[in-house]
Parts: sequence; C-alpha cells; structure tokens
Amino acid sequence: VRIQNICRGYVARKEFRVKIENLVFNKILIPSVIVNQRVYRGRLGRRIGFQKRLERDAAIELQRHCRGLIKRRWLAYVRWKKYERSCAILLQSHFKGWIDREIMRRRRNKHYEATVVIPSILRIQSQYRGYVCRRNLAELKNQWFQATRIQGAYRSFIAMRLAKELFRLHELKMKGKRCTQIQRLFRGWWWRRYAYQKKAGEAARRLYASRIIMRGWIRYRDGRRYRTVKEAWEVEQSAETLMDLDEERAEILEDLDDIELDIAAREKTMRKVNKRVKEIMYFNEQVALRLPKVEWEVDNPGPKDITQGWYEAFQDEFERLHNQSRMAREEMRLCKCNLRVLQRELDMLWLEREDVQIDLDGIGLAEHQEFELLRRVEMKRADRRKNEEWEKRVRLEKNKWKVDDVRKAVIRKKRVDLDEIAKELKEKRSEDFVSTVSFWKRHDHKKAEKDKMKRTVRERRKEQAEAVEKLGIKNEAIRHTFDAVISGTLDILKGGTMDGRHDKHDFRQDEKAMCRICGRVYCECDQDKNPTDTYFHKV
Repeated sequence: VRIQNICRGYVARKEFRVKIENLVFNKILIPSVIVNQRVYRGRLGRRIGFQKRLERDAAIELQRHCRGLIKRRWLAYVRWKKYERSCAILLQSHFKGWIDREIMRRRRNKHYEATVVIPSILRIQSQYRGYVCRRNLAELKNQWFQATRIQGAYRSFIAMRLAKELFRLHELKMKGKRCTQIQRLFRGWWWRRYAYQKKAGEAARRLYASRIIMRGWIRYRDGRRYRTVKEAWEVEQSAETLMDLDEERAEILEDLDDIELDIAAREKTMRKVNKRVKEIMYFNEQVALRLPKVEWEVDNPGPKDITQGWYEAFQDEFERLHNQSRMAREEMRLCKCNLRVLQRELDMLWLEREDVQIDLDGIGLAEHQEFELLRRVEMKRADRRKNEEWEKRVRLEKNKWKVDDVRKAVIRKKRVDLDEIAKELKEKRSEDFVSTVSFWKRHDHKKAEKDKMKRTVRERRKEQAEAVEKLGIKNEAIRHTFDAVISGTLDILKGGTMDGRHDKHDFRQDEKAMCRICGRVYCECDQDKNPTDTYFHKV
C-alpha cells in the first residue's frame, strides 16, 4: 500500500508537472512570444508604413505640382486661343458691318436716284417745257394782239383821214355821190373788219386745237417712254432682288451645313462622354465590391500574409483603390459638366438650325413673289401690246377706207336704252330751245343733251356692275363658302412653302426664251419697222 501510494504519488506528481509545464508553455510562453512577435512586427510594419506614406505623400505632392503646372499652361493656352478667336470675331464683325453699311448705302443711293432724282428730273423737264411753250404762246399772242391793235389804229387813222379828205372833196362835188361813196367805203371797211375778226377767231381756235393735240401727243409719248423705262427698271430690280436672294440662299445653305457639322460633332462628343461615364460607373461598382475585401484583409492579417508580403500588397491596393475612386468621382463630375455644356450647345444649335430653315422658307417665298411679279409684268405688257396692235389695225383700217366706225354703228342700232334716254331728254326740252333762232344756242343745248346722255349711260352701267358684284364678288354666301374652304385647307397652304426649297427652272437659262437678235428675254425687236422672227413673236 505504501509503495503503491508512493508510486501513485510520483506518477501523479509527474503528470501534474507535465500538465503544469504544458499549461505554462501554452498559456504563458506561446502568448508572450506571440505578443513579442506582434510588437516587433507592428513596429517594423509601422516603420515601413511610415516610409510608404512619406513616399506616397511626396508622389502626390509632385503629381499635384506637375498637374497644376500642366493645367496652368493649358489654361493660358486656352485663354490665348479665346483671345485670338475674340479678336478675329471682332475684326470680322467690323469688316462685315462695313460691307453691309456700304451695300445699304449704295442700295439707298440707287433707290433714291430711281424714285426721287429721275422722277424729279422728268417732272422738272415737263414743267419747264410747258412753261416755255406757254411763254412763247403768250408772247406770240401778245405780239399778234399788239400788231392787230396797231393795224386797227393805223387803218382807222388812214380811214378817218381819207374820209375827211373825201368828205372835203365830195362837198365840192355832188352831195349825193359823196354820201354814196362814203357809205360804200364804210360798209367795205366794216365787212373787212368782220372778216378779219372771223379769220383771227379761226386762227385762235386752230392754235388752241394744235396746242391740245401737241399736249396730248407729248403726254402719250412721255407716258410710253415712262412705261418702257418703268418696265425695264422693274425687271432690273427683280433681277437684282433674285440675285441677292440667290446669294442669301447660298450663304444660308453654307450656314446650315456648318450647323449640321457642329451638331454631328457635339453628338459624337456626347456619345464619347456617355461611354466614359458608363466606364467610370462600372469601375466604381467594381471598387465598391473590392474595397471591403481589401479592407478586411488589411484589418485581419495573418503570419503567412506578413511573412510573404501580402499585407503590404493589400495596403498598397487599398491606397490605390481609394485614390482611384476619388479621381473617378472627380472625373464623373467633370463628365456631367461636359454633358450639360454639350446639351446646352446642342439646344442652341437646334434653335439656330430652325431659324436658318425659317429664313430659307422666307427666301423661297420672296423668290416666288418676285417670279410672280415678273409674270404679271409680262402679262400686262403682252395685253398692252395686243391692245395697241389692235388699235393700230383699227386706225389704219379707218384711215384706209375713210368711214365711220361700223362696229359702233351696229352696236348703236341695238342699243334701245340710248333711244329711250334720247326720247326722255327730247321731251324735257324747254321753250327757249324751241323758240330760239340762234345756231350757237341750239348747238350748246344739243351738246349738253349728249353729255347728259353719256352721264346717264355711265350711271346705269355702274348700277349694273354693282348688281353683278352683289351676285358675284360681294355675295355673302360665296364669301362664306370661300372662307370655309380656305380655313379647311389652311394646313395644306402653309405646307406649300416646302415647294420653295426645291430646285426651280431658271427662265434665263432657256435658250428658246432668248431673242436670237439681242439675246434678251424681254426684248423689243418686234416693235421695230422690220420685226424679226423670235420664239415669242412669229413674223
């Protein structure tokens, strides 16, 4: 028993000692070693981290200074380019303003000369010529009256002297013969004076008639010349207007092409910026997924990570991801700013393109109006030529046959209303007309009846025209129907301006429309004595 107790005590002490040694080794030695290693490795890691932070801060400071220098140089270059561009725009604006002012000044001078100077010259010439003719006529009339008075006075003096002499001589002769001779002389003188007065009155009437004929001829000639000059001026103005509109159209088309190119460039830049934004967003998502893992690895390093250098790699990756995420956020803000600027520029370009298209529609409408004006001028000219040619033929036919207007006579036979008006006027004649024996009173009364008949015919014709207008132009039902049709087709009429953008046929490029003699469209070759065979006038 004693031996067993001793053995058991020894074995128990041995086991207890082994347990104590294991407990001291596991609970004290190993944790202390781990603590020592941790302290040493922490100090070593802090030293390395401090060195890395110094290197990182230095690199960041160097990058900041380099990027600041590059940015300042780039800003200086941008400011210089903006200054050059503003200077060029200022020079262009001043030069274009001078050109526009010069063009407007020349146009204003030309318009002033055409609308004020030339009509004033024509007016002054007509007034001066009328004044000269009236002055010459007044002088001639005054001379004629003075000569008549002098001749009358002289003849009266001669007649009186001759009468006195004859009276004195006849007193010596037979009294009856003298009285007969005096009566004969007096009656001869009186009838000669009466004949002279009639002759002078006829000459005055002829002079007045010639003056009226000359005035009418001058008015007709000047009116024809004025119409010719006016038509040539209108055609020239229309041609200049069309040329100006063509130049404006070319400039607007160039501006439109430039605007389209700018819009395409802005849209391409926006696509690139949007693509970069998507790339940055994808990078931020990947960083957001990767950063927690790296942070956990940095916060929970293992002995193997520290010995193999994974801890330093994780720290470097953490710093790099953190810096890249900040730079990505800055780049995202910059891209958004660029997108806003590009969108604003696109809006301005789209508005400018709409304005240019509106200007293009206006130019097309102006060209259409100018061509319509030319067409109307040509139609008026053709109608006037036709009427003049017809009047010339009628006049030549009248002069050839020396007869009254048969057409008027035929129409007069069928005009029952004229007979009725003449009958009414005949019934209203007064007793003075019936009882008078003076030819001139009858003539004046018949002339007044003719004038009253013409005035009555004009009034009846005016009443008939008003009745026709009430049934046609001024008819309310037709007007309401027309307004309804126009309001229903207003959209179609508004869309008709698109036809102005299409290419149109240039009338000046048609060789058939050109005169093969003078080479012009609106020629007057058919007005010469020997007309030529052209496309519009066949001899």
